[in-house]
Amino acid sequence: MKLERLSLDNNRFNSSIFKSLKEFPSLKFLSLRENNFHGTLHVQDINALSSLEDLDLSYSSFEDFETSTSLSGASSQIKNNSHHLQLHLNSIKCNMTKLLQSLATLPSIKSLRLEENNITSIGAIHALRNLSMLEELFLDYSYLHKDFLQNIGPMSSLKVLSANRAQLRSTLPNKGWCELRSLQELWFSETQLEGTLPPCLENLTSLSLIDLSQNRLIGNIGSSPLSTLKSLKYLFISSTSFEVPSSFRFFANHTKLRGILANGNKVITETELQSWVPKFQLQVFYMSNCIGLLKLPTFLHYQHNLKVFEISNNNLEGEFPNWLLQNNMELVYFLMNSNAFTGVFKLPSHHNANMLRISVSDNKLCGEIPNNLSSSFPNVFALNLSYNLFEGQIPSNLGKLEQLYFLDLSNNSLTGNIPKEVLIGLSSVLSLKLSNNKLQGEIVQEFACLSSLGFLYLDGNNFTGTISDSLSNISSLWILDISDNKFSGEIPRWMGHMTSLKELSLSKNHLKGSIPVEFCYLESLFVLDLSENNLTGLIPSCLNPPIIQYVGLSKNHLGGDLTHAFFNNSPLVILDLSYNDFVGKIPEWIGSIFELSILSLKGNQIEGTIPMQVCQLKRLSMLDLSSNRLIGRIPHCLSKLSLEATDKKSEPVSVGSLGFNMEPAMPYDVSGLIEFSTYGIPPEVGFTTKGNLYYYRGVPLTYMSGIDLSNNKLIGEIPFQFGDLIEIRALNLSHNNLCGTIPETFSMLHNIESMDLSYNKLSGKIPNTLLKLTSLEFFSVAHNNLTGAIPEPKAQFATFNESSYKDNPYLCGPPLQVICNRTEHPSSSLLFNTNGASDEESNNVDMEVFYINFGVSYIIFLLSTIIALYLNPYWRNSLFQLIKVNACM
Repeated sequence: MKLERLSLDNNRFNSSIFKSLKEFPSLKFLSLRENNFHGTLHVQDINALSSLEDLDLSYSSFEDFETSTSLSGASSQIKNNSHHLQLHLNSIKCNMTKLLQSLATLPSIKSLRLEENNITSIGAIHALRNLSMLEELFLDYSYLHKDFLQNIGPMSSLKVLSANRAQLRSTLPNKGWCELRSLQELWFSETQLEGTLPPCLENLTSLSLIDLSQNRLIGNIGSSPLSTLKSLKYLFISSTSFEVPSSFRFFANHTKLRGILANGNKVITETELQSWVPKFQLQVFYMSNCIGLLKLPTFLHYQHNLKVFEISNNNLEGEFPNWLLQNNMELVYFLMNSNAFTGVFKLPSHHNANMLRISVSDNKLCGEIPNNLSSSFPNVFALNLSYNLFEGQIPSNLGKLEQLYFLDLSNNSLTGNIPKEVLIGLSSVLSLKLSNNKLQGEIVQEFACLSSLGFLYLDGNNFTGTISDSLSNISSLWILDISDNKFSGEIPRWMGHMTSLKELSLSKNHLKGSIPVEFCYLESLFVLDLSENNLTGLIPSCLNPPIIQYVGLSKNHLGGDLTHAFFNNSPLVILDLSYNDFVGKIPEWIGSIFELSILSLKGNQIEGTIPMQVCQLKRLSMLDLSSNRLIGRIPHCLSKLSLEATDKKSEPVSVGSLGFNMEPAMPYDVSGLIEFSTYGIPPEVGFTTKGNLYYYRGVPLTYMSGIDLSNNKLIGEIPFQFGDLIEIRALNLSHNNLCGTIPETFSMLHNIESMDLSYNKLSGKIPNTLLKLTSLEFFSVAHNNLTGAIPEPKAQFATFNESSYKDNPYLCGPPLQVICNRTEHPSSSLLFNTNGASDEESNNVDMEVFYINFGVSYIIFLLSTIIALYLNPYWRNSLFQLIKVNACM
């Protein structure tokens, strides 16, 4: 009888369930989402639940609400029902106009949620206007009629109107919605609004919160109607096209103003002739990723109640504003990353137990990390000082931050050992990032104290010794990156029993021995990077984690064939086995890895032909088979590869998915505030382009695309179908035995930046159509048998020097020293002008007589040769054998 909350979601109840619920007089919250309702729901059954405050009928299918005329007194019961009801009708499959019209029979509705619906008829809008007592209307993610705002005005009681991410595609009209004079909150983010703010916005004098973020609204905020709304408490205008005056003086008299979110706008610099003191005290201020912001707004010097402050990604210069920490004693979040502030990081003189998160990463702060952080901010749970110029040792007092869950000191110049006090004290830390410093020493036993650790980054330091078994006690570890250090010894077998691992990077060390067969137990592994060590032996045939996407084993001494390695591993995105001692053929199962984006087998001893199965890798963006022993022709079906830059990016790891309940109670619901650690960072991949070997990792890797088949024994012609590789950026076919001409279709490779066809047996002309390749930065056809004039030295071809064409004896024209004959083929000019005669003298030769004599002589020679071969079988067999050896296959 005292039951207040009941959820019966996702069942097969019909409308008769309401009659059974009459037995619960105290019921306040009832959820019947995704049930089998249809037809009509009777209002008297709902009103019989006299204590009901919240009813959720979302994701159902019924026609309307109806009052039964068969029951006497029903109408008076409805009229006399004084309780207020919040009704959820999200994503209802019905005639929306009819359903909304029937809501008039439920006058007790105070709050109505119509999210994910189609309200695209004027009749549906008029039906909403009949709900005269409605105070809250939520239309998020819905499709709205283009004239919705013009017709919604008469709802005089409405206080909250929310249409976030609704499909409206409209301007803000100067009538209709401005009649909502009781409106207090207007949520219109990502609603595809455009144009300017209408003057009638001044009518909404009760408005305390307005969210217009992520729309295409224009105009100067300082001269807009917003400057007249003295009731405003919160203004959210992030990622619009507004112009925001840097002084914010237009809000000088807004005494109630508490929060401004103005990220991603254009800032207009104002000359402040005199100082002014604002009448407001902000609690929340966001102004990140702005264009034209040159300095901090001066009004911030007068703010003392800030709790959430972010002004990141603006490249602001000057001395770090330590006064913000000193002036605002109740700060909770302080975010100043990705600027260019200099100086030292000074802590305030007072104690602030409210501070939860500090991020000043990616600046130019110097000196030592303050040793009294634990006394100034004892409850901080996220501290990011990365990408600065901090030096000295890690303060041992950081171990006193018992609430710290995220610590990032990476990319500084810190030295010395990791203090044992830090490892012992941070027993609750989830992410510890010390990458790219100058730290040294060994992995000590105190690492075992980090029992909750999920992410450990020690890469890019000078750690030595063997990999300590103290790490084996961290059962919750998701990411272990100790790459680019000086660890030695063998890879410990106990690592294969860290079954929670999703990313393991041991690259760029001095590890030796084989890959432990125990790694076959790592079924949660997403990234495996063991590259640049001294590993030997075979890849265990059982090493085939079901979700692995990135594998880097390059620059080791691994051997054997690839018949069983990673067999049938369809999730693979990157497979880098370059610079090892693998033999045998490219396995045919390679075609079954449909998600493969990067395949590198460079620098091995792989032989045989390129299998046709490679052409099945439709998502491939980089293919590197260079420096092997491949033979045969280039499969023309490689032209079917998309070679589009991969769009796979690192996925954020949510705290909930880790199984940790660590997040302290947040006083503000500000999305995107906390930067959690990520996994899925691909290993570094090397690729030769523009004549040099480059290494790509992270975002640059996602933009690279190319094919490298150089340094093999490939024969035949270059497939003309390669002109279909319109997304390719680098093509290297050098150091093979390719013959024929350069395909004219190469003129279609508009994105190509590097083309290397050198050291082959190519003949014919260089197509003039290659002048269309405006992105081409590197071009080489050296050491071939090309003839004729080089394309005119204009556009990109004006940047190529003689080295691009050398050792082609019959090429002529700039930048070569050989001058082309204007009227004859360059090869003819070279053949007939060898005795120093001038061009004019050479042109006096009777070409008609020459052609007749040449033709007669050629016929006599041909007949003599045929008769000789017919009479002498030995000569005939020898000639055919010579042709077989030298012919272009």
